[in-house]
Amino acid sequence: MADMVKEARKEKMPLTLPQLKNSQPSKLRLHGSNGQPGLSRMVGRSIPKDFNPDEISWVRPRIGITDWEGACEAIALDHYVITVAPEIGIGSDIIMGLQPYESNFKDTLSKISNKIGEILDDTDQSVVLHCAMGMERAPLAVVWYLHKNEGLSIKDAYKDTMQARPIVCNREQWLTWI
Repeated sequence: MADMVKEARKEKMPLTLPQLKNSQPSKLRLHGSNGQPGLSRMVGRSIPKDFNPDEISWVRPRIGITDWEGACEAIALDHYVITVAPEIGIGSDIIMGLQPYESNFKDTLSKISNKIGEILDDTDQSVVLHCAMGMERAPLAVVWYLHKNEGLSIKDAYKDTMQARPIVCNREQWLTWI
């Protein structure tokens, strides 16, 4: 899949993943279309109309968040891509499925955080995390990294993450479920 992504980007061909339940472009899923509300209603605050969820939102100079389409671009740009949505297989460097209802949820967050640190310490690559939209799971993984590795409170880590990516949904409550 990674080679297909790189070839499609080289040829400037659009990418689609028909196996996704909703193959509508992320920007339409976010803002809505044809009178249907979009996912932006989940955020609880205004989102700039020109915000494109396909772009990589850099929370730190080498740590970014995006959606699955943006992850395809990140692969083509040779960033280290971590997929936290196991249902989306696009040829990322590693899939580390993050499911908030699973009993090992915090362990998985810690493994993702350790992997981010390992890549940042051992390579010159930037790390890009993605889920379907870059709204919930990928941002929470970055928040956990900032909390564990930079000593930020969860609240402050979410502030930094939301500042970089305005569609982030605060899922701090997920940390208390298990």
